Amino acid sequence: MININQLRAFYCVAKNMSFTKAAKELFITQPAVTAQVKHFEEWCELKFFKKKGRGICLTDEGEMLYTHARQLFELEARIENSINDYRQLKK
Repeated sequence: MININQLRAFYCVAKNMSFTKAAKELFITQPAVTAQVKHFEEWCELKFFKKKGRGICLTDEGEMLYTHARQLFELEARIENSINDYRQLKK
């Protein structure tokens, strides 16, 4: 079963193309983000990032996963917004 925290760490890194920026967004340390992504890659038996100069880029597998993860987390945000809208109506 997919670990949603690891998927979220992957998504934030891919979105920001930075482990450091992802850590700030997730309010955790950069080594924690790196470990989450590493464990996720090991579980999937795939590599999602490759080094490019001083930065990183997505592998083909990473691009595919990012597309799906983006859709998932956009849906999560829409669900949260809908719940908040209903809460406001009840007040």
